[in-house]
Amino acid sequence: MLKKIIFFCLVLSSWENCFSQTKAIEIKPEDKSIEVINQTVYVFDSTGKKTIYEVLNQSDFKKIQQNSINFGNNQTYLWLKFSVKNLSNANRKFALITKGVDSLLCYQVIDSTKKISTQFLNGGHIPFAKREFASPYLTFSFDLPPQEIHSIFVRIRNLNYPLSASPFRLYDEKSTINFIKRNDLLQSIYIGSMLFLLLFGSALLFFFKEWLYFYYLACVFLSMTMMLVYNDYYYLIFENAPEIIRTKNFYGIPTSLLPMFYLFFAKEFLIYGYDKNGYLKTLTKYFSVATVLLIIIFVVFRFNVYQYRNLFYFFIFALCSLTLLLLYRSITRKYRPAWFFLIATVPVLLMGFLETLSDFHQLPVQDIHHIYYGCTIFEMFVLTLGLSLKFKIAQDEKKKLQAEVFAIETQVQESERQRIAQDLHDKLGGLLGALKINLSVLSNNKQLQNQEVESLKKSMKMLDLTSEEVRNISHSLASSTLTKLGLVAMLHEMYQDSDQPKVLIQNNSFQTRLDQTKEMAMYAIIQECINNARKHAQASEISVVFKQIDDKLTVMIEDDGKGFELNEVLKVGRGLENISFRVKEHLRGELMIDTGIGRGTIVVIKTKI
Repeated sequence: MLKKIIFFCLVLSSWENCFSQTKAIEIKPEDKSIEVINQTVYVFDSTGKKTIYEVLNQSDFKKIQQNSINFGNNQTYLWLKFSVKNLSNANRKFALITKGVDSLLCYQVIDSTKKISTQFLNGGHIPFAKREFASPYLTFSFDLPPQEIHSIFVRIRNLNYPLSASPFRLYDEKSTINFIKRNDLLQSIYIGSMLFLLLFGSALLFFFKEWLYFYYLACVFLSMTMMLVYNDYYYLIFENAPEIIRTKNFYGIPTSLLPMFYLFFAKEFLIYGYDKNGYLKTLTKYFSVATVLLIIIFVVFRFNVYQYRNLFYFFIFALCSLTLLLLYRSITRKYRPAWFFLIATVPVLLMGFLETLSDFHQLPVQDIHHIYYGCTIFEMFVLTLGLSLKFKIAQDEKKKLQAEVFAIETQVQESERQRIAQDLHDKLGGLLGALKINLSVLSNNKQLQNQEVESLKKSMKMLDLTSEEVRNISHSLASSTLTKLGLVAMLHEMYQDSDQPKVLIQNNSFQTRLDQTKEMAMYAIIQECINNARKHAQASEISVVFKQIDDKLTVMIEDDGKGFELNEVLKVGRGLENISFRVKEHLRGELMIDTGIGRGTIVVIKTKI
């Protein structure tokens, strides 16, 4: 009998000791959210087999010193305990909200009777459908009667990841719902943004079929995969996830592949900073192959990635270092998209580096991940802007190259025209002149009959017309004539005697000369329009009107021909396409065409002088 009394006293003493280690947190009627970490104590369960009754008898609880629950690489079970007292006169419902733990076993104990009121099992291994809220956040709800002290015991464990829990707070019933909705909305925004970028990347890959966009797509996909796996979103599809995913061992695969594909993306994005034949190419190949082989070995033999994470960290660090080296070389070469890459990359690298150092600081990895998700969205959108700039630079360089090719072609063409014009004027013109002299001498022969004299006179008239046509062709071919006379005067010189069709050149206040390239382009466009009106539209009258207002020139070419269907001509002909190209690329102007069957054609060209 005496032994029983002594044993009862010892048990009662241990219970009182356990419940007296922390002061009960007093919850006022107006309190909606309560911080409990400062009044939380803990004890380790190295065997993982302690029951709640054994823990209740323990007296070696220790107070948490930091402002977060973070025990680093400890893979054992951790028991947490705090006490709360409802100061209101009504029953209130509260929920403990946390995240990032594989196993969450909770007990509510009434201090006065030492009776277990509620117990609940939750954790990352529980599908969404069986959780109190279908959310990555884990909750333990309990009722708190008025003016009573209740103790909450929580057993947590994190397998294959740092042992931490954040948040770790109490919320009343309404605040719980608001908290879950608010944070799930933020994660939904992240997922929605990444899905948008996936569709955008897929479209880029489909249209351009370049490795750059494939690597961009892979980076977006791997980033989103990491987030979905860590936050248990696979439970939205699978009721029972495979062990490699459920234990988050799979998390190491996209985490290791992402730096590799990001390096490939950088290699294409920062093309000006990449040495195609140097050591960077060799190092990239070796580290990438080693990373892939390492992942295959760990998956096939089912090794624990977390236990050997330092090996993966080495390759991740090497791949990131090569990326930064490419970035540095690209910036030193003053490649503008490199600054977008720098702004996008640095925040993500800092968050990744901070996570790898989780053994040396007290920041919960859950909080680091929240910042990382925001940084990832920021990164991808900034990289998208960088891709736009890169595309613009490529287009500008293409246009510049086209302009240079056009200038060379024009120079060659004008040189050839000049030679032909010179030959027409000097050689053919001389021969025609000599022929005219000979015919004149022959026509003065008095022995010729009247019919023969009349034939010679007709031949001389035809010869005059031929000489005039040769002169016109020579002038139209000679670029020196255009350079000497100017655009309007050259058109007057060419078409003043034109009768079929009649060409009217009208100048309204255009006195400024264009630069040589623009003038030659405008001359070629007007000639093309006049020839089209003469050959295809069968026009009888064509007018070319020049009008200048300040630094803007408008040229309108109008004919009374039969017109045409614009869309049909654009499908089969290249004439209008060439005109449009010259206007946009060489004049940097605008082209407008108004036409239709039976109502002539009006072509309007606007450009800056």
